[in-house]
Amino acid sequence: MGLVDAVKALQLAGQPMAEAEKITPRQAVKDWTLLEQLNITVRNTGDETMQAVKGSLVGPDGITVKRAEQSYGTLRVGAEATRDFGIEVPSKFKSPQCQLTLNLNFTTATGKKKTRPYKLTHQFPVLTNK
Repeated sequence: MGLVDAVKALQLAGQPMAEAEKITPRQAVKDWTLLEQLNITVRNTGDETMQAVKGSLVGPDGITVKRAEQSYGTLRVGAEATRDFGIEVPSKFKSPQCQLTLNLNFTTATGKKKTRPYKLTHQFPVLTNK
């Protein structure tokens, strides 16, 4: 044991750094993805019952559709049903809107199978990565 040489200890330790000098700033997020839920309502405006109605949502290249297939069940004339679809829009997608297609497949009361495509334009918020 012995005495501590404080001057020698400080010389060996070097100069203390301020807290700001210890922090290295760097961007934490380079890419992001916008997740949106789309509530799409289908209404039977025809003159016969639609049975086993299935909706299939298709997006353009670059957009991922989640829960792309939904069952709307049976829709009598004038009836409607709403189902939730999800889309993922990556930061690289530059347009503030996209064209989606909802394909409805159903069977008529007489047993005839039909498919009807519907074009939907969806506007989403533009997020910038600055």
